[in-house]
Amino acid sequence: MWSDYSENIKSVAGETIGVKGYGHVLHDELCCRLRKGNEAERVDALNRVVHLRMMTGRMKSVFLKCFTDDHVSVRHTAAKGAGELQFADEDVIEGLLTLVTEDHSHKVKAAAIEALADIGVVNDKIISQLVWSAQYQQEGMVRSAACLVLAILKVDREDVVNVLRDRLTADADNSVKKSVDASVADVRLEA
Repeated sequence: MWSDYSENIKSVAGETIGVKGYGHVLHDELCCRLRKGNEAERVDALNRVVHLRMMTGRMKSVFLKCFTDDHVSVRHTAAKGAGELQFADEDVIEGLLTLVTEDHSHKVKAAAIEALADIGVVNDKIISQLVWSAQYQQEGMVRSAACLVLAILKVDREDVVNVLRDRLTADADNSVKKSVDASVADVRLEA
């Protein structure tokens, strides 16, 4: 299953293993690959975990370590996977917020921000981080993602409205302006 080139074959094989009562074997192998595999194996294992929706307590601890992996592709895949799984666990949210604030890759930061939208948890800490990212992140891709997520989460607070208005009128990156313009229909931008 692991060496097949076809993603469909891998997915069907994994599902079949679970249906036949050997899910624990697959679970153990995925944990092992996430812990000890090379970069490509960890990315593949993360994709399998997400596809099979196989999250246990033991898997969670290994999954969380992927947020601090040395490889951008692993951190990116873990962030996207958390969003796809809609994994609203407090440790996962903290891991995503850490990626947003500390990761050096703008792609990982944007993926973590988008995962927060997919998960849908809204609290003051998340909103504050999104507002800060929308205002101060250097990469337009990250500012754009933060603005979009604030609109998706329908955060209707004065500070959020002011940041979105500011990004719409004053951001130097046209892609940020377009993103904000396309996403603000549900958020009030009146004075």
